[in-house]
Amino acid sequence: VPGFAQWAPCLAGGIVWKRGTKQGAIAGALVGTAMLIAAFIFHLPSFVIIASFIVNALVYVIVSLLTPKPSEHIERMFFDEVEEFLEEKA
Repeated sequence: VPGFAQWAPCLAGGIVWKRGTKQGAIAGALVGTAMLIAAFIFHLPSFVIIASFIVNALVYVIVSLLTPKPSEHIERMFFDEVEEFLEEKA
């Protein structure tokens, strides 16, 4: 389902990119979804579905870079503690 693909940039970014922000994830998902809906309403070519994913990712990165970085506490909780837990289990 093309709509679920709009979650991919913020999910992948949230897992691997410490600089990603919730504002970036929300903005990217909204812009990508709006493009997707417009493509269906106006019967635009199918490449618009792929373009909406790319625009979503770009908006996610740009807005994340323009908004304040997540706090050290959040970074530690979501990245460092998980890495430490995984290292203990290995």
